[in-house]
Formats: sequence, structure tokens, C-alpha cells
Amino acid sequence: MKIIKYFVILFIGVAILSSCEKLNEPKLITDAQVGFENSSSTLMLDFVAGLDVTTTVKVMLIGPHQSSAITLNVSVDAASTAVEGTHFDLGATAVTIPANSSFGEFTLIGHAAAFTGGGQSSNVVLALTTTGGVPVSPNLATTTTKLQTVCSFNIDVFIGDFLINEAGYGEYATTITKDATVANRIWVTNFWDWTTDLAYYDFNPITGVVTMPSQVITMGDGGAYTCYGTGTYDPCEGTFHMTYDGSDVDGTTHDFRSDPGSLKTVIAKRKGM
Repeated sequence: MKIIKYFVILFIGVAILSSCEKLNEPKLITDAQVGFENSSSTLMLDFVAGLDVTTTVKVMLIGPHQSSAITLNVSVDAASTAVEGTHFDLGATAVTIPANSSFGEFTLIGHAAAFTGGGQSSNVVLALTTTGGVPVSPNLATTTTKLQTVCSFNIDVFIGDFLINEAGYGEYATTITKDATVANRIWVTNFWDWTTDLAYYDFNPITGVVTMPSQVITMGDGGAYTCYGTGTYDPCEGTFHMTYDGSDVDGTTHDFRSDPGSLKTVIAKRKGM
């Protein structure tokens, strides 16, 4: 009787061990799927430079390599807020994952010139469909590329014919030129609407601050005025704001804007377009 019990216990133990081994065995994935490598990304466009920017969009194979190439169709999804042919273009409307490979790619070209200023954005939503064979993963069937405009500093944006709005006085014209030797320095005519002297300002591309270093300017009454001030500038709009507290023109504030006011027009003029 004890011998029978021993064999029963031994059989149950072997069965349990065999079952555990099967449960812990790694399972080989044999079902392949395809999809976009990234669900979202951002493409930065420099509005001031106005140049096209090209990025690469990748698609991937999940699972074992295939012996034949996989061709997929790329289309613009209805959820896209960016307009193809205006804000962006695609390098291809089909993408191929070569045989025995995991990735394929195509290009997306963003157009900075399609936007009207910095700090703007628009989304490119792309969809992937299969031509047969390996299916598209529902979770990886779309990708969103955010087109985001920024404005790099360019001193040329602040060169040309400008208008100065002086609080409590009004608006008057000035011409701004670039210093031939000192980087990011400009020279301004008609300061305070009361001088033939030139005033100079220095822009700091890192801090976003513009300063008028202390300088003596002969005004319309023949007097020598010590002038200095600080302010900020907007590289997207091509404007800058100055205050002159503590100087001989204490309390004065100036807002400079390009004339004509359209920055895109000014940029095109400066590029000779």
C-alpha cells in the first residue's frame, strides 16, 4: 500500500514539474506587423531664415524578417491641420521595407515660408496602409509631426527704414544701419526726433536684451545730452522696445518697428527677392 502511494506522489510531482516548465518556456513571436517607428515628433522651422527643413520618417517591421520586400502606402490623414503642398511636402507616397530588414524610410519637408510668424505650429498627421501581406499594427498606423516655427537672431532683421513711437510725443521715421566692425551693433538716425547725430545700440543674441551704451548726443538746441537705456527685442517681429531711465532723456520710451510693417516684406527686401 505504501509503495502504491509513493508512485502516485511521484507521478503527481513529475506532472507538476513538467507543467511549470511549459509555462516558463519563452514563446517565439511568429506574427509580423508593421507601423511607424514614432507616434509623434516635432520639426523646428526657422521663420527668419525662411528655409525648408527636411526630416526622415521611419517605418518598422515588428517580428521576424521577411524574405520579400514590404511596400506600404503613406497618406495624409484627415486629422492633419497642415496643408500638403503649402506647409509641407512628402518625399514619397509609398515606402518600402527591404527584404530581410526591419526598417524603411521616406522624407517630409517642412516649409517655414508658409507661416506668417514665429511661435506658430501646425500638425502633419500621416497614415500607413498595407498593400497586402504583413498587416499594419493598429497602434502604429498613424504618426504626427508638429511643424513649429521659431525665430533665430539675425541682426539684418533690424536694419532698414523704421518708425519710432515715442510715448507722449508720437511717431517719426528713422533709418537703421549695421556697424561695419562690431557684431550685432546698429546705428540709428534721428534719435529723439531732434538730432543729426547717430546713436548706437547693441543686441545680445543670448539674453534677448538690447542696450544703448552711455553716449553723448548733440540735440537740436545745441546741448550735449548723455543718453543710455535698456530694452528687449522680438526677433520674429523685428521690433524692439527701449527705456532711457536716469539719462538726460529720462522717462522716454521708444518702440521701434519696421516700415513697412510687414516683416515678411522686409525679409524679402533684404534677401533681394
